[in-house]
Amino acid sequence: MKKRSYRRLPERPIKGATYLNGGSLYRIVSIGPDRAVVNRPKDGWVCVAHGPALYMVDEDHVELQWDYSTQGHFLSDYIAAKAAAETAL
Repeated sequence: MKKRSYRRLPERPIKGATYLNGGSLYRIVSIGPDRAVVNRPKDGWVCVAHGPALYMVDEDHVELQWDYSTQGHFLSDYIAAKAAAETAL
């Protein structure tokens, strides 16, 4: 199996942009000097990503990576909307 290559990019993540991370898409809700609030739209997961940075992976796509995350939780509006949709079926 080929080892993946990662190269840190000088550009910072952009508020409102969506980036790949670990096979899922994450949207930057807000960003500061050393952390960002990120949202995974597919299920409403939100967390604070510490040390967010953009990386070129295998010289073919950009990913958002971070050192660690805190305050992870699901958005209550997303959970309520999903439950209502499942009830309607």
